[in-house]
Amino acid sequence: MELLYFFGGVAQSIPNDIGINFGGKYLFDYDPCTNELEIKQNDMYISNFWGNNINNVTAVVGENGCYKTTLMDGITQIFSNDGISWCPESTGKLPPYLFVSFHNNTIHVFCCFELILLDNFAIKNNTSNVKIELHKYLNDSESDDTKTHGAISFASIMEKTHTIFYSNSITSGTTSLFDDKKDRLSDISSIKILENELSDWDKTTQINSFDIASAINYDLMTLKFLVDKQCSKFLNEMKFRRVETIGLFLNDSLFTKARKSKGKHSSEFNSLKEKIKFCCEYLSEDSDGLIREFQKLHDHKTAYKQERDNILFKASPGELEDFHEMLKKLVNIYEKYPYFGEIFDFGIGTFSSGERALLNLFSRFYDLREKDEIKKANSLLIVLDEPEIYMHPQWQKHLPYRLLKMCESFFPDKQVQIIFSTNNPIMLSDLPTHNIVYLEKERKEGKDVISVKRIYDQRTFAASVTKILADSFFLQGGIIGEFAKEKINDIIRLLDFESDDKAKINMFKKNQDRVKRTISLIGEPVIRGHLEQKFHEAVTYADFQQEIEHCDRHHSIDRKIKKLENELESLRKQQRKNSNTGDEK
Repeated sequence: MELLYFFGGVAQSIPNDIGINFGGKYLFDYDPCTNELEIKQNDMYISNFWGNNINNVTAVVGENGCYKTTLMDGITQIFSNDGISWCPESTGKLPPYLFVSFHNNTIHVFCCFELILLDNFAIKNNTSNVKIELHKYLNDSESDDTKTHGAISFASIMEKTHTIFYSNSITSGTTSLFDDKKDRLSDISSIKILENELSDWDKTTQINSFDIASAINYDLMTLKFLVDKQCSKFLNEMKFRRVETIGLFLNDSLFTKARKSKGKHSSEFNSLKEKIKFCCEYLSEDSDGLIREFQKLHDHKTAYKQERDNILFKASPGELEDFHEMLKKLVNIYEKYPYFGEIFDFGIGTFSSGERALLNLFSRFYDLREKDEIKKANSLLIVLDEPEIYMHPQWQKHLPYRLLKMCESFFPDKQVQIIFSTNNPIMLSDLPTHNIVYLEKERKEGKDVISVKRIYDQRTFAASVTKILADSFFLQGGIIGEFAKEKINDIIRLLDFESDDKAKINMFKKNQDRVKRTISLIGEPVIRGHLEQKFHEAVTYADFQQEIEHCDRHHSIDRKIKKLENELESLRKQQRKNSNTGDEK
């Protein structure tokens, strides 16, 4: 089953109805004024474009605060609940709603309207050779029929579809915790894993990424992934660095709590073995069996190095197979003694946070492969909320491709649809324009209004990241940083002067070298080239004005000399005249 289109408030917190196409074989447009749903062929659609078992990939982008995460949660809710359930508004009615999917070579249109709209609802089909089935639900607050009141059921087409929700973000006030729908939903979001790890966690408590990093135990999940030879092959194909170092670090927080509970000082413990035993006793768990299993790792051929309470297992050259066997033993210890993960923190080599995030993402999906609900499903809807968080741009650039390859490798017998939200233009260059949902927000009458921006005339696939960033993320005032923009505006002001503005010309000449150096720093070639041209023009003009001023000064001096000479000659004449008059007397 593939999601093609919906119209309505996909989540109750979205302030208004929106219509969204997901870029499949068909495009849809519902007009509330005419109560008509138009269906047409997507001329840009290419079959098997994403791979043999990938039906479609859609990205959701937009400016900050336009409900991207809410939309991801809403889609997940729909599929996990086999449809749409709603807490009626004051009118007691479900807002107008349309949901369109493709299943068994048939377009299924589900609509929930008031009686007058339901009776007059029309479909304008501009396609050929496609079967359409219409499923009508009456939106009537006075109806006693639970099937037609307050919910739209998609169970008939969702029976074999399973939804997977992933998010690695932790934000205060926003959670992705859904009802217990294990047969329909696998929630592998960080916040859900945190909930499972900490049964007494207060969901209203604000937490940050550091808290979750220390609270979530990914050890067993990651180890199982690394031990699987198919996964090792997958990582090699993805050009992922080989894991050759594993670190175990005594949980200092647990050990400190245990010490304080018994009033002991750390100096009373002479070995790591004693600390492990002490932590087991604090947790009321068996220590002898765990220590025996742990001791077996000491004798392993793989390099074993202990520094105080930290242990490193490092693969020696030519002994990768031996290292692989050591990982298997660690998996056995984790499975046999689950509290081992509480006593020791787990680390992988010198991997960056982005590499760890990517490895963690793969591990979570790998862990789902053997779940009964996944095995029973024919199709998967994978919803990812900003999966690129914590990743370096280089890793972000590869992420869409690696997600596709992951689905082909982990779920080869499933039909997969992927929907993800992102703030990264690099990821959008892997998607055609019709597969990108552009959300924008504006304020109308004191309320947020969300709409979908249509830019089908643009081309995003393999496009310049700079262009995508400007077009897709609705950055006001361009894509240059505010500090850089202010510096450029300062330069423009210095270069813009009139011929008679001596103060501005002098200011430019005073800052001429500074302006030249700043222009040379600009990375955007078009802007830099334009400013260089303006700079040379300004230098020429300022020099010319200075020459004129210089000449004017010389002319002025000449005139003064001439005037003074004339005055001197006049005085001399007067002097001679006076002298002649005296002689006559």
